[in-house]
Amino acid sequence: MANITPKTREELVQSFIDAVIANSTITSVSNTSTLIGFAQAVASIISNFYNDLTLSFPSTVLQGLYDLFNFSSMSATPSVVTITVTGTSGSPIPIGAQFSTSGTPSNPAVVFQTTQSATISSSGTTTIQAVSTTTGVNTNVVANSITNIITPIIGVSSITNLSPAYDGANAENATNQLNRFNQYLDSISTGTVSSITYNLSQVSGVSKLSTVTPPYYYGFQDAGGTFSDYSRSLNSPKGISFSPFVPSPSVGDAFYIGADRQFTKSYLDVETAGSGLYATWQYWDDSTSGWNSLTLTDNTLNGQVNGSLYWSAPSGWGTTVVNNVRAFWLRLSLTSGSYVTMPTWFQFMPADPIPPIVDIYVYPTASSSGSVVLQNVLNEAPNYLATYYTPNVKQPNVVVTDIALSVTPTPFGQSVDITTPIQNNITNLFNNLNIGQSITLAQISYAAFSIFEGTAIASVDVTSPQYSIYVGVDTLLTIGTITVTITPGVD
Repeated sequence: MANITPKTREELVQSFIDAVIANSTITSVSNTSTLIGFAQAVASIISNFYNDLTLSFPSTVLQGLYDLFNFSSMSATPSVVTITVTGTSGSPIPIGAQFSTSGTPSNPAVVFQTTQSATISSSGTTTIQAVSTTTGVNTNVVANSITNIITPIIGVSSITNLSPAYDGANAENATNQLNRFNQYLDSISTGTVSSITYNLSQVSGVSKLSTVTPPYYYGFQDAGGTFSDYSRSLNSPKGISFSPFVPSPSVGDAFYIGADRQFTKSYLDVETAGSGLYATWQYWDDSTSGWNSLTLTDNTLNGQVNGSLYWSAPSGWGTTVVNNVRAFWLRLSLTSGSYVTMPTWFQFMPADPIPPIVDIYVYPTASSSGSVVLQNVLNEAPNYLATYYTPNVKQPNVVVTDIALSVTPTPFGQSVDITTPIQNNITNLFNNLNIGQSITLAQISYAAFSIFEGTAIASVDVTSPQYSIYVGVDTLLTIGTITVTITPGVD
């Protein structure tokens, strides 16, 4: 759609006057005439209408799309917590009893209400479930922060939460709703990573999914330094015929195969078998800064017949640049002889098995059983077995440790708790990390500093980890092991 440039009110008035003069016996109009006043009124109406239209049209159309697909925004949710109650054996705890954290001017108290009844056991304690009476991420309070008894209960001496509250969420904003809507539209197609990921994310109990897709493979034919790109052939799920070498290759010509990560097996589907070739598979060795022979099992007779290839990743295998692309490279390099028959490769598949696997890591909500949610996703996954991708559902190893906060001396004569909101902010930062993402020390520092910027905190020093935290394929850092030292400011 072409952009429409609106006219100013003055331009609209002049256009109106010009039209009157062009289509009547009037030859001129004075600035004080009734016609000028009429033109100004019409111009004002048109201008206001245009402004209202441009301001409301995008959101109106988007809301219309949401309504068409019955796609509602996600509401804010309260947090859930387990409270440990200490007191006299046999004392009952009713449904609806209220407890809270200690509030401050900058960090109001969060009130929790029991959702079940319980009785203090002979050991003098019991546990009971409660939900926050308000919603939002700020209700995900840290452990041992719920200590105030709002509802007087005979026989109860103290309460606390030994674990953090969880599942509190803010209402979805317009940007997040639009991102989720785009993911939903992607999910309508079948066999794509976005479709598989979105649909499995809707399984009950799933907090989020993190996907590790098959790498993109580069394929370059090198004829005496002249490169031809066959990457599309390597990545096509259906296969596209090509020859790895030019019709009359020379010794030293090569076919390069590279990816952004190391790979250790492949399968070659040959359309026309070749013969007469003497070549060797090589890898780029970072330790020697050169090409070394690759020890492998090659059932393709150096790329001349159908078969598999597999090898162990050499210890020195590193990245180098080939045809302006940095990757982990292998190459099939001609050493002597020439083809009696030039082979035609139908498909070289550096991924095995076929179709390509997309690894899907399941993050259950804190209130759900990880094993149950994982099984639910596994049960649903067969519905998305497709031509192009097959989901491989996994559960990451979760590492949960505390954040060490050092505050000396405590500012404001201990009248303001800065540890709790800082810990909550850093925890939320880590909980939003997906596999393959990293977080820098600067981001951790700012998460702490921004809570009381300009007042309670003068500086933040993150001393551990040394550089950054990376979320690997087998490890999810829910919080991470870090040490934060805070220098108090002046109130």
